[in-house]
Amino acid sequence: MPLCWENHAAIAIGHTLLEPSVSRVVPNFYQGNLVTLEHLHAHGARRVGFATDAKTHERVQLSWLAAYLVFQQRLPASRRLPPFICPDTEGTGMAGWMHTHRPDAVVGAQNQILGWIRAAGMIVNSPGGLIFASLNTGRSPEDPPGINQQSRLVGATGVDLVIGQIHRNEQGIPGQPMLTLVPGVWQGALP
Repeated sequence: MPLCWENHAAIAIGHTLLEPSVSRVVPNFYQGNLVTLEHLHAHGARRVGFATDAKTHERVQLSWLAAYLVFQQRLPASRRLPPFICPDTEGTGMAGWMHTHRPDAVVGAQNQILGWIRAAGMIVNSPGGLIFASLNTGRSPEDPPGINQQSRLVGATGVDLVIGQIHRNEQGIPGQPMLTLVPGVWQGALP
């Protein structure tokens, strides 16, 4: 970005601003997925899958996948499922993955994955059906259960950090950018 950074205090929200490297505030994606996986396990789900699209997967710096793989390592090998990382945003291959691995619950990086699962012919979030939990829920009353990333708190935290920089007369690109993680909170009820 062509900007005289030395004249400004700046904070990035999320991981999308790659250059310059400024301090940033980000939802704690890793923690959010662990909370979700633990909720599903406590609810009785034994074969839990994880689904995302490749672009989102990269944008969160593999944090959701990291939590999923750590959680999977705690399980017996017979209950471990490979993640589904879709090459596009259309859900290509989801039906095959569902048929091959037969999860009883799926954690989705976003709510659109619920549509992919339904397009694969699955009954979702109904008694006896597949359980779906989202890692980015809470914007609408119709949203599935899952993690509310607390976007307002992420933004407010960013404002607080910029105000702090202004009070300390800090300007320009920091020598050591800081990362502030805001934990997500579980929202909604599982069927």
